[in-house]
Amino acid sequence: MAVKENTIRGWSGNYLSIIIPCYNEALTLEYSKSKLLNLQEQFLKLKNSITLQFIFVNDGSDDDTGAQLEAFKKDFQNSSIVHHTSNSGLGSAVKTGIAHAKGDMVAVLDADCAYSPLLILAMIKHINYYEIVDACPYHPKAPKNKSVPLYRLALSRGVVLIYNLILRKKFFCYTCMVRIYRKYVLQDMIIQENGFLAITEIKVKAILKKISIYEFPAENNYRKFGESKMKILKNIKQHLMFVLKISLGIIK
Repeated sequence: MAVKENTIRGWSGNYLSIIIPCYNEALTLEYSKSKLLNLQEQFLKLKNSITLQFIFVNDGSDDDTGAQLEAFKKDFQNSSIVHHTSNSGLGSAVKTGIAHAKGDMVAVLDADCAYSPLLILAMIKHINYYEIVDACPYHPKAPKNKSVPLYRLALSRGVVLIYNLILRKKFFCYTCMVRIYRKYVLQDMIIQENGFLAITEIKVKAILKKISIYEFPAENNYRKFGESKMKILKNIKQHLMFVLKISLGIIK
C-alpha cells in the first residue's frame, strides 16, 4: 500500500545519495562515467533542486578500478570514493555506501550501467508516495530485452515464484539492485548478507515489515563491458538457504 505524501517522519526529500559498488570494473568505468555525468547534468536542470552525492565503493578490486575512481573526483560535484582492502561482496559494498550516505534518499546503481542511470529521474517521482522504489525488468509493462542471458532470466523468474509463494505476495522481481530508498528504511534494517543475496534480503525484510514498495517497469540492457561477478550455483544455494530461514521464522 502506498503512503501519503510527506506523512512519514517529516519527509522532505531534497538530498539523494547514489551508491555505486565496483569490483574489477576497469573496462566499464569510462562508459559508466559518461552515463553518470549525464544523470548529474539532468538533476542540475531540475526546478526543484535535489543535492546529489555519488558514493563509489571499490570492493577490493585487483585491477585499475581504484585509480580510475580516484580520478572521478574532479568530474562529480559531490563524490566519495571508499576502498575496501579486500573483496567483501556486493552486500558489503552497499552497506559501506549506506554508512557514508548523507542523503535522506539513498539509491543504488550497478557499476556497468546495464540499467540506465536516467531511470533514477523517473523513479524518484514515486518516492514521495512509497518508501522503496524498485527497478523491475520483469514487470509486465517493462520493455523486453533479448540481451539478458536465458540462465539469468530463469534464475530470476524462479526466485520470484519461490519468494512470492512463501511470502504470499505478488511481486515481479527480488534481485534487481537498482532501487531508491528512504534512508531510514536502511538505517532501521540489519542487513546480514554480504553477497548478492543482500539485495533480496533487503526487499524480503521490507515486505515483512510492511514497508511500502513500488515496482517501476525498467529495461535491463545487460552489461556491455566486463563480466558479471555472480556465481550462479553459489547464488542458488544461498537463495535456498534464505528461503528455509524465512520458513523457520528466522528472517523477520
